[in-house]
Amino acid sequence: MSEPYLPFYVGDYLRDTGFLTLEQHGAYLMLLMRLWAAGGSLPGDEDKLARLAGVSLRKWRPLWAELHDFFEHRDGAITHKRISAELVKAGQLRAKRAAAGARGAAANILKNHASPPANAEALPGQIRPDQLTVKAEPEGSAKTRPSRLSPDWVLPDAFRRWAEARGLPAERCDIEATRMLNWSINAGRRGLKADWFRAWQNWVLSAIDELPRSRPAPGPVVSGPVATAPPLATRSMAPRDTPANAARRRLELLENDPYRQSPADHHQPSPGRLSLDP
Repeated sequence: MSEPYLPFYVGDYLRDTGFLTLEQHGAYLMLLMRLWAAGGSLPGDEDKLARLAGVSLRKWRPLWAELHDFFEHRDGAITHKRISAELVKAGQLRAKRAAAGARGAAANILKNHASPPANAEALPGQIRPDQLTVKAEPEGSAKTRPSRLSPDWVLPDAFRRWAEARGLPAERCDIEATRMLNWSINAGRRGLKADWFRAWQNWVLSAIDELPRSRPAPGPVVSGPVATAPPLATRSMAPRDTPANAARRRLELLENDPYRQSPADHHQPSPGRLSLDP
């Protein structure tokens, strides 16, 4: 298996190859990369090495004369001491990481699937697992991932009873159920709900708010004249109640008094009354 990357130690390379020419550096680096990709061994045939380096055989021979001593030759193949050592280190590191990943995966499996030990006796104030009760959801409720009402959805009896108990008329329940179904189908993402019983409750409360309120009966009609205040213009044009106006009104009252006597009447005795004049 080929390793994904080749460790390259710049200081070590420059120290060992300071005498190479530019062309020799290129051929040497090409062979190192070919060795790494091939797993540490290449055929020692000059023709094959020339093709791997990307040059002609005539040009390869003088290059190979300078690079020959950098490699180890055995059984018709060439290897490189540093490349072989780095491949061993990379393989050990890969195996170590694989083992660590396997241990972590096994631990997660045990953690997720192992059942907790049962308590022999619960402490005071604690609830045993057998004492837990799960509240059943009404028919039609779906507390899972958000979903849309199906086109053949029918209002469940539990939904209807809840709405009628809050004051929604029975004939209005079917109307509101149809409206909510059409809204769920056509409302896009807003028509997805995780709990349709809760959605029905909110829908019913809104529908109840829209019901017409009864108006109070009108009160009795009062017959007869109704006193009204004089117009504002009349009130504003009324004369001010000055002392002169008050005196004038008193004179008018005296003149119009039907029981007021004239001055001559003071000398005639009234019937049944004695006169005291001489």
